[in-house]
Amino acid sequence: MAKAKAKAKLPTARGADKLAAMRATLPTRAAVNRNAELEALIADDPDDPSRYLVYADWLQAREDARGTLIALHDAHRRNHDKATLDLATALVDEHRYTLLEQLDGRKDVDVEWYLGFIKSARIRAPIGDQVIEALTALLDAHSSEFLQALVIDHLERGSDREIVKLLVERGRPQTLAYISIGKPGAWAPPPELVDAFPRLRRDAEVAWTSAMAKVAEQRKLKIEIDATTLPELVAKTGELDVDPAAVLVGLKAELDKKRPIGILAAMSTAFTRDSLDAFALALAEQWQELDQTAVKWAFDAIGPLGGDRCIEFLGERLGEWSHQRAMQGVEHLRRIGTTTALREIVNLVSRLTRFRPRRDEARAILAELADSRGLPTVLHLIAHLPPPHGDDRVILTERWWLYELMVAGTRLAPADFTTYVTGNTVRRPLAATLLWGEFLGPELVTLFAVGRDGQPRGADGNPHELVAAHHIGVVHPVELTPAEVDTWLDVFEHRAITQTILQLGRPVFTLTHEEARGTSLSRFQRWRVGFDQLQSALEERDWYTYEQYDQGGTESYGRDFARDGVTVIAHVGSGSIDTVNVRGADRYEVRTFDSLHAVTVSELLYDLEIAHRRIEPLSTTAIRQAPPPPPPAAKPAGPAPIIEKAKTGRAKCVVCQLAIVKDSTRIGIERMIETPTFRGMGTVWLHPACRTGVPELEGVELPIE
Repeated sequence: MAKAKAKAKLPTARGADKLAAMRATLPTRAAVNRNAELEALIADDPDDPSRYLVYADWLQAREDARGTLIALHDAHRRNHDKATLDLATALVDEHRYTLLEQLDGRKDVDVEWYLGFIKSARIRAPIGDQVIEALTALLDAHSSEFLQALVIDHLERGSDREIVKLLVERGRPQTLAYISIGKPGAWAPPPELVDAFPRLRRDAEVAWTSAMAKVAEQRKLKIEIDATTLPELVAKTGELDVDPAAVLVGLKAELDKKRPIGILAAMSTAFTRDSLDAFALALAEQWQELDQTAVKWAFDAIGPLGGDRCIEFLGERLGEWSHQRAMQGVEHLRRIGTTTALREIVNLVSRLTRFRPRRDEARAILAELADSRGLPTVLHLIAHLPPPHGDDRVILTERWWLYELMVAGTRLAPADFTTYVTGNTVRRPLAATLLWGEFLGPELVTLFAVGRDGQPRGADGNPHELVAAHHIGVVHPVELTPAEVDTWLDVFEHRAITQTILQLGRPVFTLTHEEARGTSLSRFQRWRVGFDQLQSALEERDWYTYEQYDQGGTESYGRDFARDGVTVIAHVGSGSIDTVNVRGADRYEVRTFDSLHAVTVSELLYDLEIAHRRIEPLSTTAIRQAPPPPPPAAKPAGPAPIIEKAKTGRAKCVVCQLAIVKDSTRIGIERMIETPTFRGMGTVWLHPACRTGVPELEGVELPIE
């Protein structure tokens, strides 16, 4: 390499004439010259100023604007002279078409210059397509040839894959040593990106030394965390100089001030996972005791640094925190990314009676993870997250998962079934209590059970070999013939098995031919049990508030059935479900009931039968259950209807909503009345001509025409 001069050529004028003299020397030629050999030398060590100065000499000899820009940046680096920096800025503006290229005019990209080239860049574009556009402009610019740090502020779910794809396809700049997408520490470079940019995988000592050097350059920050109580960080190899107070400064600078220090990546590279976990937990515990808003950065360290201790810390609090804080905790669990961490998200999703909004968001995160791993559904992802141990909470989650497999009709590949179900010590005994089926497409091919040894066995007890082309699922009794149900009931009774979910003894419900062809089901109208009973029973069975009245109160409940990709909507009447409808993926797409799978029909009716107390929920303590009773023809008669002359003209007909004229005949019936201010039994009135179809008057003869 040619020997660098001490400094590049610059004017020597002093005082007020300095800036004017320097302006007179600015080159008029654009920054278009390149020297591949000298650029390769810089790329080998992009932090060495001497290599840039050699390049500056070569460029200035050709009156290239970039050569002067390098010289101006070098002068400012040594002297911190504002006039020099102003001149460098003016030079960039004058030659912006060749120095910035497509970056010119972009307000969503901030750059930091270092000796004539862009050293770090921050993309602030808020939308995925704009991020890709900004990143493309950055990578196309010659000035980013030695880019070392890239920060992208906003991360839409799934958009990181497009960013990674673009970077890998370009394969430059090879000097890239730090990249952050979204919140600092919330994202880690995937293996394919690290393979494409080897400097992202830095030597631990080098990475730590570099990060600490950047920390030393930071302005003084107020640190609320007590560094003296933090546990020791243990180096993976050798010994590293660790100043806890400096570490806290670096973490706050990166997590709170969003400066590309690289300390999170350096800590993950340099220190053991166990010591990082203990360190992050100590930060979280102090965060709990302090002003949580002021030291939120300490909480944000959990994701990139945490392990099993932090997972337990988060899991215990997801149900206690506000929705916003809980979702931040879920994001930290996703960032930790271990099976144990992701199972805490699954545990949250499986809590049926509480936290619906956070459950929905957590499920969306699991769906994104499933997609990123090439798995078709969340249930398949959960299959790939076998529990390492089986406490009560884990067993409840696994029972929920097995139930979802049955109702959703989710099928597992034989290899996954063998590896993640019968091959897992927690799942194997649960699987042994259920009847399984092999399916070829939608067709049930054969049935089998799982022995206590984990081997599939037929009804005769002989080993059953799974066929690779088939898929495995939990069978719903709707999918069985009566003879098959009886055969397997005998098998399980003989083995004295208590099923972990209600399966073979599960009541089966069907629709009448007329109901199946329709789009509205009204068989529950007259079975008034009160709003509280409906709410508690339906929420326990995974129904949620679908629509609310403007003045408050639930108008309808909904439940999603993945097997058919539909939402079943139950409209609340006076203490009962008035009507039931089915909507497709588009909430305005009305479906007939005969478009649903028999399992979906049976399950939605089972839920509504229980909600109206027409049957009691059945347990799994006995295999063989009594069949559900046939629905009675009508609810026992209530008080006799009232027939009288209207005393005033104020009452409105409950059917047509028109006023009932004074002294005209009206009919009064007793009905559960629910308004935002009143709930209870009361009398409602209607015109005699509006009585047709009123449930309380069906089969009742009235002495009026």
